[in-house]
Amino acid sequence: MNVLLCIGNEQKKDDGLGPYVAKAIQLPDWEVIDAGTVPEKYTGDIKRERPEYLVIVDAADMGLRAGTTRVVPTDKIVQVGISTHSLPLSVMIDYISEHVGQTIVIGVQPKVTSLGEGMSRSVKKAGMRLIKVLEELDRKKKLEKLEQRLEKLLKVLDLPEVKENIL
Repeated sequence: MNVLLCIGNEQKKDDGLGPYVAKAIQLPDWEVIDAGTVPEKYTGDIKRERPEYLVIVDAADMGLRAGTTRVVPTDKIVQVGISTHSLPLSVMIDYISEHVGQTIVIGVQPKVTSLGEGMSRSVKKAGMRLIKVLEELDRKKKLEKLEQRLEKLLKVLDLPEVKENIL
């Protein structure tokens, strides 16, 4: 069993990407979770499920063009603006890591995250493309080496190393 954890706030425009994907995607052999803004609420479920793959989808401020989709290396998550959650995503991933085969984080660059409903056209289009990619990989049973396949299709977010911030 694999888990798709979709994160976001539908009341903050493009941050509603995760819930949009969770509602629209058809992955019969996956547990699809619409985690809203509290993904940590589902850590117990994920740990019990012990998925081979945990794929996390979220709007992420990566400083790119709106709608750009990237695989975000888990060691780079602290550099990416994923901030609608009460617990940092990196902490949650560390907490469940020994119960998950592989964690893959997919970020989509939002255009607008102010209060309001409805996503921008570019982010909705990126969500539809992501749904198509994940459904096709699952349908073709091409899940082995899922991260490499997603990286090829979506590209990896290339960020410089974090420099220690001394206050």
